[in-house]
Amino acid sequence: MTPAGAVTTLYTFNFNTGNGVGPQAGMVQGSDGNFYGTTGFGGASYDGTVFQLTPAGVITTLAQFDRANGAYQVNGIIQGADGNFYGTTQTGGSSNNGAVFQVIVPQMPSTDTPAMPAWAVTALALLLFSVAAAFLSRPQRSSAKAGP
Repeated sequence: MTPAGAVTTLYTFNFNTGNGVGPQAGMVQGSDGNFYGTTGFGGASYDGTVFQLTPAGVITTLAQFDRANGAYQVNGIIQGADGNFYGTTQTGGSSNNGAVFQVIVPQMPSTDTPAMPAWAVTALALLLFSVAAAFLSRPQRSSAKAGP
């Protein structure tokens, strides 16, 4: 919300996206800076979803409930020390009395490539130059055969 009271909508849930509908609990901000939450309905089985929302408003469905693993998630989720998210559902599970669930969040590999130190670049260039110089300075072989 801006100081003037303007609100920016980052994402609107709807039945046609498969990302779930009816978020009833708040979101939590994960250690990666994204927001995580749940919906009480929607998804392939209409039993709810767990989603990730980037600060830019890009949503990704991380899990879908299907009664067997739980249904109707109306409580919040928390992020454990292992980086995964945990929560409970009101119904579903093996006895249809609710379930405790874990959503394992895939860790993206680091895109930070360590820079090669300047001394290594210089050493590599000298090595390549030495190999090239040795190759070019070798004696030339003649392909002609001496006849009888």
